[in-house]
Order: sequence, then structure tokens, then C-alpha cells
Amino acid sequence: MDWRTLKARKEAAAKKKEARKSVKGQFRRLLSGITTDPGSARRAGMAACDRLWSIAVRMKTNGRCWYCMNRRGRPSVPAVNSHHIFSRRHIATRHDLDNGVPLCFYCHTTIAHQDPAIFLDAVRELLGEAKYNALKHRSLLTEKADLKLVRMYLEGEIKRMEEHGGTKHSQGDNAQKL
Repeated sequence: MDWRTLKARKEAAAKKKEARKSVKGQFRRLLSGITTDPGSARRAGMAACDRLWSIAVRMKTNGRCWYCMNRRGRPSVPAVNSHHIFSRRHIATRHDLDNGVPLCFYCHTTIAHQDPAIFLDAVRELLGEAKYNALKHRSLLTEKADLKLVRMYLEGEIKRMEEHGGTKHSQGDNAQKL
């Protein structure tokens, strides 16, 4: 093998290693919130809040599907999906725990997404017409949330639910249903 070939291979390997370091560094900075792009920092914060919201929603019924009430394992294991009653694109209620229900895979795909009219009727029945309309009204607001406050709120709710066995006590009678 020619010395030039060896040198070219070494240089290529060094470039690949440097590129991997660069990608790892970008990923670490994203996770820690240190980044030069303010949009990517907001996206990283939003993703963290989405994960916390999902965990908290699933804990509301101790890992049980809200629709069919089948037991699906521990609440912290993603055995059920967390479904937004009003879409995630509605920023005002994206991380609102009242805007989410835990569903099994079957109910999430067949009831909530393929037959939303039946699903929304069940949600109205559970929440009551007044609470459903209030949630709908909140979903139409366009104000952006402070993600640090949202994260603190969700972490506090998760901690509170862990201490009290999973139900959201601030809902009163509906806490056992939801």
C-alpha cells in the first residue's frame, strides 16, 4: 500500500471522528439547553415538556386505558399512549393535563383518530359540557407558555401523583373516572 493511500485514509478517519464529536457536542448542547439557535433551544424545551406531559397524563389512571379501562402495566412505562383532546398545535392547551387522556394503542388508533366523533362524545360525557367548553375555549387562545414554568408545573404534578397513588386530586369526583 502506498504511503499516500495510508495518509488519505488517516485523514478521512480523522475527519469522520471530528464530525462525530461535532454531532455529539451539538446533541449534548441541545439536551443541556446551551445552543446558539434560540429556535432549537425552544424545540428542546418543548420536547422535554411533551415527555413530562405524556408521563403525567398516563399517571392519571395508573397506566390504565381511559376508554376501555384495561390495565396496561406500570404508569411510567409507555404502555399506553397519551392523547390530546384538542390537538398539540393549540399551544395554550398543549401541556394542560385536562387536555389529555391515556389510551391503549387500539383505542388511540381506532377510536380517537379514526372515529373522533365517538371519542369526543365520551370526553364530553366524562368532563361535562361546561368543562369541555372551557377547555375548548382555552385551546383557541394563542399565547405562548413559559416552558420553564410549564416544566416546573408538570414535574410538581408528577411528584404529587406519585405521592397520592396516581390520580389527579384537583379534579374532585372525576379523578376516579379519569
